[in-house]
Amino acid sequence: MDNLQVLSAGGKVYARKRRAKKETVDKIEFDFDARKEFLTGFHKRKLERTAKARDLAKAREHQARLEARRESREERKRLAGERVAEMAVLMKHGRAFGGGRRRDRI
Repeated sequence: MDNLQVLSAGGKVYARKRRAKKETVDKIEFDFDARKEFLTGFHKRKLERTAKARDLAKAREHQARLEARRESREERKRLAGERVAEMAVLMKHGRAFGGGRRRDRI
């Protein structure tokens, strides 16, 4: 680094400071109503969170019930299909319902 760069480096620093001063906020508005709502609304927000959690739990429970019903329905269909297949095999071999048709019973 030569002497010129060392001596002119301060200009960049001052330029940055001037730019920072220009970018500052002119006026800050303080909203007393928003402050009061924030400070006094803790209970209300807590109740809202509780209600939201309750609703989510209710929805999860509902979905779980629907899922259980769907699974039991699929299980019943599977068992019915197995029984139908067993009956088809038994009827094919003539052993369904006690050996087929019996005419001697009246």
